[in-house]
Amino acid sequence: MLSGNVIRGYKACPECLSDEGSSSHCNKICRLGHRAFLPYDHKWRFDDKAFDGTVEHGVPPRRWTGEEILAVLNEYDFGQLSNHPNIVAAIPERPDRYKFWTHKSIFWELPYWNKLLIRHYLDVMHIEKNVCDSVVGTVLNLEGKTKDSPKARIDLKKCVIRRHLWLKEGKKKMPQAPYTVKPDQKDLIFRWMSCVKYPSGYAGNIARCVNFRDNKMYGLKSHDSHILLQRLFPVFIRPFLPRQVVEPLVALARFFQKLCTREVSRCDLREMQMDIIYIMCKFERIFPPNFF
Repeated sequence: MLSGNVIRGYKACPECLSDEGSSSHCNKICRLGHRAFLPYDHKWRFDDKAFDGTVEHGVPPRRWTGEEILAVLNEYDFGQLSNHPNIVAAIPERPDRYKFWTHKSIFWELPYWNKLLIRHYLDVMHIEKNVCDSVVGTVLNLEGKTKDSPKARIDLKKCVIRRHLWLKEGKKKMPQAPYTVKPDQKDLIFRWMSCVKYPSGYAGNIARCVNFRDNKMYGLKSHDSHILLQRLFPVFIRPFLPRQVVEPLVALARFFQKLCTREVSRCDLREMQMDIIYIMCKFERIFPPNFF
């Protein structure tokens, strides 16, 4: 990151510099707590059983300004930036206040750097590909990409939520989740994707990345995931999942459609900012915590 921020773990948010909403699930750090952005009297804040088993009383984290961050960075000497093990071992452990950064970036020497609203680069296409892999992989239960695993079911039991999805003692087979397509219906989806046609120049031939005999997808490029998530996924998923699951999935696809348009007005951005809060909250009600 240009700003020198930590990009993983509990302190991965470069905007709020807070670990609120971060928790460990299935040996990874997940970012939950989207209910904090809802109105304080919203009923979902108090619906502990449908979410992670807790009641949400928090408020949205405060966004730090560039001047505040620069003042904190000037307080501490991060030492020499290096990957050499001897140099890294000689650097003392940083206090918690400074663990949000790996170093003080040289870009802070620029006179306008602390005035920028965003000091890090976000590639929408790659983010969209990662989201597509997680969503499509979980819904279609693709090996190596699904977030629905025995560890995820064990984690649900630890959180004491969604008892109908817990692993039963003495049985290795997981109960069918409402957010995954049934095995006998996956064949219809993959056969449909292997036959879909597009206008000339609209998209690559995704059918070449589909193996309908083994029900697998491989070799998808960023633009292939772009088309799959925004155009194909909302179409083929509707007949196979419950309405309460399909609705937020389609809303997510529409969110990326609006985000990737050539022109976006300020009114649209404000509307999208509210929409994504409710979409993520609905996802928390549907998917296991390790999905995030």
